[in-house]
Amino acid sequence: MSSHHIEPCWRAVVPGLAEEIAALWRSENAISDPAEAARRVAESVCVARDADGRVVAVATAQRRLIPFLGQPMYYLRAFLAQPVRRGLLAHRLLRQCQQTLAADAASAEPASDAIGLFLELENPVFARDDERAVWRRSGMVYAGLTPRGLQRRIWYFPDARLRRT
Repeated sequence: MSSHHIEPCWRAVVPGLAEEIAALWRSENAISDPAEAARRVAESVCVARDADGRVVAVATAQRRLIPFLGQPMYYLRAFLAQPVRRGLLAHRLLRQCQQTLAADAASAEPASDAIGLFLELENPVFARDDERAVWRRSGMVYAGLTPRGLQRRIWYFPDARLRRT
């Protein structure tokens, strides 16, 4: 059993939570610029809290047209504090993001025309953790490498439809 609790916060980041997320980034030397932190906080999808209630991880999403797909997707980024980078928290955070954004996409008034999630694995350890073409836990599919050599992964929302070009 994990001692971390994951909370969806998509389009519902209140000021106190916004400061907790920004404080995480500052304390880990991830994002120090207040303007950039404020912009990224607004894109928050889920946070993970430790047993003491502290925010130890955050996932953000930004709608982008993915050039090699020619389709709009949510570009997903996750940041985990150094002490929680081992284990299954990153996978659990990803699964909650999938559920949260898929529910939003299926709603009567979706926030975007994105058809799924797209991520680039910047952490080489995480990329090596599961070298399957399709990850079992999340269904994320290998989609090649970026020009920087980062592994790309994609996942489509259930019933996603391609945008006509």
